[in-house]
Amino acid sequence: MLPPIIAILSWPVITIALFKSLPLKSALLAGLLWGYLLLPERFSIDFPLVPPVDKRSITVFAILMCLILFRENTRQRGRQPETGSFRETNRAFRFVLFGLIGLLFLSQVMTVLDNRAPLIIGPLMITGLGVRDIISSIVKNIVLIVPFFLAYRFFRTPEDHRFILNSLVLAGLIYAFFILIEARLSPQLNNWVYGYHQHSFAQHIRGGSFRAKVFLQHGLSVGLFILTTVLAAAAMSRNSAYPAPGKWLIACIFLLAILALSRNLGALGLALMFLPLVFLRIGLQVRIAALIAIVFVSYPAARQANLIPLDQISEFTTGISEDRAGSFMFRLHHEDKLMERASEKPLFGWGSWGRNRIYDEQGRDISVTDGLWIIVLGQSGWIGYVSFFGILILPVVMLWRSARKRDIPPETAGIALITAANLIYLVPNSALSPLGWFLSGALAGFLQYRFIALADNDDVSSKNTKLPASSTYTRFPPRPVRT
Repeated sequence: MLPPIIAILSWPVITIALFKSLPLKSALLAGLLWGYLLLPERFSIDFPLVPPVDKRSITVFAILMCLILFRENTRQRGRQPETGSFRETNRAFRFVLFGLIGLLFLSQVMTVLDNRAPLIIGPLMITGLGVRDIISSIVKNIVLIVPFFLAYRFFRTPEDHRFILNSLVLAGLIYAFFILIEARLSPQLNNWVYGYHQHSFAQHIRGGSFRAKVFLQHGLSVGLFILTTVLAAAAMSRNSAYPAPGKWLIACIFLLAILALSRNLGALGLALMFLPLVFLRIGLQVRIAALIAIVFVSYPAARQANLIPLDQISEFTTGISEDRAGSFMFRLHHEDKLMERASEKPLFGWGSWGRNRIYDEQGRDISVTDGLWIIVLGQSGWIGYVSFFGILILPVVMLWRSARKRDIPPETAGIALITAANLIYLVPNSALSPLGWFLSGALAGFLQYRFIALADNDDVSSKNTKLPASSTYTRFPPRPVRT
């Protein structure tokens, strides 16, 4: 048995070893991906005067530390090829993106200033927010956004996106072994390795079988990860220019079977819905992903305006399973109550410490918060909601606009569809992972910068050199240069 504190504190050492032995991008993605998949959940180390250190913060800060320690190697290994360079192509996108990021941090400060008074509900008193909560919110948001910026900085090209999808599929195939163990022997791996269950065991019994949770927070998080790998494998099989595309289709089918064995009905339904989309033409894929992103961010407003056909969805769910339909209606009831609570502080929300939740006259918590959207809306208000989810959806929406002016490779379109599927999954669940931020950041880097290749007889130093607006991605031939 490995003590969780040893696993957490040893991860920076493991990350240093990765950076010393692997190329920059491989080390960076491996440190982020496997830190999320293997480190213990619901465990943190409380150091004096600093926010608690958990698996997400330790992976982020370990990577940042290595980027600083190996900055010379980072410059060498991250240097652009001499056959071209990156050129900024969309300054308006950068302005909006960084505006949303600044608004996110500003909204957290305003939330604290608007909730300094304590809440008294019967015998329960919830303390008001203060300076420490501002610091905690800032650190929390930094941990969330760093994966976004790592992808934005280092994973901009179609080749980088192909590498991301390849790594996700490989990780999914390895994780499938753990899922098969828990599907057969019950979800015990976290208990065997770290000595505790990270979530309720009863919630992971499904129809006489078990829902795997491995080392993630919940079985729903496992479902989201395998859903991501299924779509990644499908996107790789779409690229006929890649060697042996058929093997990716086999991996996709295998991972789909693993997803079915993991007992995640919602994730399986999304996989079956999105798999046909992967094989549509690229422009249509990007358009569908953008429309899903727009619908998602407007979902709370549509709920309040009764524009969502909840009755029809409930009837459809009843046809699948009465238990699922009952769970769906139970969730809707609590979401309505929580939305009424959020409407009392619509701009900046109620903040942390459970101030956004519902309590009875005895001060008992009677609310259930499942979807991430209602959690963010209740805690941060509409300003925080728009800035938080705006950062995630902006690259997907802008990719639609960019598709009118430049070629979108299948790997990039596949990442957009994966991001859209993640957003749908966040409506009933709160399983947003660092991978979700990372994939969105990869799209943002692709939109913000474009690799400009040089011909063999071009001089990089010449100011009069006209660069062909082509990508290094070989699927698309270079466009002729107009003089």
